[in-house]
Amino acid sequence: MDINVRDAKYEDMEGIIELCSLIWDGDDYVPDLLDKWFFSGDPFVIAEDSGNGKIVGIDHAMIQRNIAWLEGLRVHPQYRGNGISEMLFREILKKIVLRRIIKMRSMIWNGNGISKHLSEKHHFSKVMTYYLLNLDLKKTKFENCEERNMIVEDVFPSNMYNIIGYFEDYFNACLRKYPDGWVEYEDSFFLGNRIVVRKDDSGLLCGISAREKGVFNINLVRYGKALYQCISKAVEFAKKSGCDNVQVNIPVNLKSLVREFLEFGFEYLDYSENDSTVSVYEYDPSHADRKCFSGQMGIKIQNLDNYFGTAMRCSFGFPQVVESFPVKNERPFPTLFYLSCPYLVYHVSQLEEKGLIDIFEEENMPLYEEAHALYKKIRKQILNSSYGFSDVYGRYSGAYDKGIGGIENSRSLKCLHLQLATTLGGIRTEAGIKVADILNNSGIGLECSNCECLRFL
Repeated sequence: MDINVRDAKYEDMEGIIELCSLIWDGDDYVPDLLDKWFFSGDPFVIAEDSGNGKIVGIDHAMIQRNIAWLEGLRVHPQYRGNGISEMLFREILKKIVLRRIIKMRSMIWNGNGISKHLSEKHHFSKVMTYYLLNLDLKKTKFENCEERNMIVEDVFPSNMYNIIGYFEDYFNACLRKYPDGWVEYEDSFFLGNRIVVRKDDSGLLCGISAREKGVFNINLVRYGKALYQCISKAVEFAKKSGCDNVQVNIPVNLKSLVREFLEFGFEYLDYSENDSTVSVYEYDPSHADRKCFSGQMGIKIQNLDNYFGTAMRCSFGFPQVVESFPVKNERPFPTLFYLSCPYLVYHVSQLEEKGLIDIFEEENMPLYEEAHALYKKIRKQILNSSYGFSDVYGRYSGAYDKGIGGIENSRSLKCLHLQLATTLGGIRTEAGIKVADILNNSGIGLECSNCECLRFL
């Protein structure tokens, strides 16, 4: 089986719709979004069987300024189990990272073990969980809400901040995000126009979904004695707007609120009586650091026993400078900052070959002594604050009294990689500053343009 993953084209529309007809019993929301996906310019890829031209998988990411929301991963039922999901997922990640977006999220139903495993494998972790409840208006009979003391207001993204205080408890429970069915927004701009329904001590922020056709979403809730009447009013609006479903996301730490909606006629996502939930997964670049550093250095992960953390990242989110713990195999390890970025390592080596170490060592470096002193101070603080290592400094004081990277002669630079790493790590040296200036002024810069380290994920 030869599967080709490529950018989606408008001519693929028919094949994508055919694929989606096999998902969610033919009730997939993706076909309603295809026009928007094609013309938004956001990452959108398909998997194609090269043998017969059939579209057998799709994946998409919605860009919300500096956040990428992964959605719409679909694989043809007859082609599952062939690694197509991972091929699509990795291609979408690549396209997102190349845009220098490192904040990525997605929402996954708790019953979808494959998607959860795929996300966790690629360094996503669960950050939020909701009960996602749905009210099918085609099956629900309801009476119009009593209008007395009911306040209904339009709210636009530009004045959303005026009403957040009213929903403060719920908004905080949502980690100050706007849940909207299968997506979450940090910026109210993407939420669009909403209405606020209020009565006495209760209220709802709600409106028509911008993503799913025929869906009316309740985004924020102020829960009180009049909540039932507020839900009734929202349902009335949904019906008048031609919507078939009303959805609400309830944070798991507000489980007691679920009962209010179930009594009204809402059901769990999978229509069971169980506590069905959906979770937001977020990409954490720090979870990938050890794997990336291992690839950058050509060292097995298990041998990175004194890797301490990432001190500097490129705009793609990958380590450029890592920090080392001052002890390795029970012996002193005097180098705190290590240059790991292959692009920088190569170009700094080119500068060394031009003899810049000798040139810099002959120049006046008034800050260098201070940098050595700060380096030694930080190294000692790390040891003294680490349980089980506080006595190491005393046993190896000779090694730890040396300067940057174990340098004995305070005029020696040792190597330019060390100087640049130390400067980027937060301890500025004249040589490190000059190396950075040379790279920037020559057009090389301090990072690549094609995300070379993506291959290490």
